[in-house]
Amino acid sequence: MGRTDVRCLVAEPDSRPERLQRVAAELGARFAVVDALGMSLAPAPVAGGGYAHLLQTVADGFATCLGEPAPAD
Repeated sequence: MGRTDVRCLVAEPDSRPERLQRVAAELGARFAVVDALGMSLAPAPVAGGGYAHLLQTVADGFATCLGEPAPAD
């Protein structure tokens, strides 16, 4: 493959990530599974975050894949 600036490849939890993992390895990129729909999250009480928790989880997944540390909770 030619030179790219790809740093991160992202898959959904219900996908088969093997192909993306191979492509990421060939590109020297990181790979992450990000659950943008929150299907794997346990139900949270409204006061416990709900949608805000989902957004934080998605943001943390991208931050980790892009090589930036996740903020402390």
